[in-house]
Amino acid sequence: MRAILPLAAIWTALLPTALASATGASKVLVQHFYETLKTRHSAKSDVVRLYPYFSVSLRQSVSVALRASAQYMKRYPTDIPPFEHGECIFYGGGDCDFTRFEILEISKKGPAAQARVRLSLEDNRHPHADPAVWEDTVLMVRVNDRWLVNDIRYGDSSARKELKAISSD
Repeated sequence: MRAILPLAAIWTALLPTALASATGASKVLVQHFYETLKTRHSAKSDVVRLYPYFSVSLRQSVSVALRASAQYMKRYPTDIPPFEHGECIFYGGGDCDFTRFEILEISKKGPAAQARVRLSLEDNRHPHADPAVWEDTVLMVRVNDRWLVNDIRYGDSSARKELKAISSD
């Protein structure tokens, strides 16, 4: 019993630090993910650059959707491809762009976490107009001490739902 008490005291002292670093790591993931997403690339479907932030299952869903989109384009070369907007499925707000983002809160439960993120889009043509504002919920999983994006929810949809729709077209 005497050996357990010092261990309990050490565990109690270290637990807040461990939880803070876990939450900090998830916040860093969300921060880097949205900074990367905000950086524009020429190819609309260049989602592969986001793979380092994705869980294995989300990467697989993206790969399936990309293949389905490519097959669709072989059959219907003059149509708009299902994955035409590429990374837009990770934005949520209806527009395929945002000018600012703010991480509002992160909650963690075991190997899962979620972050509420407020995004806004300012219209440069109308600088005095209020920006469009919306929220995303980033669902994360912890794999081998690393947080990864597993889905992004917005409104009544999510990235996974959109990927599934693309894959079924």
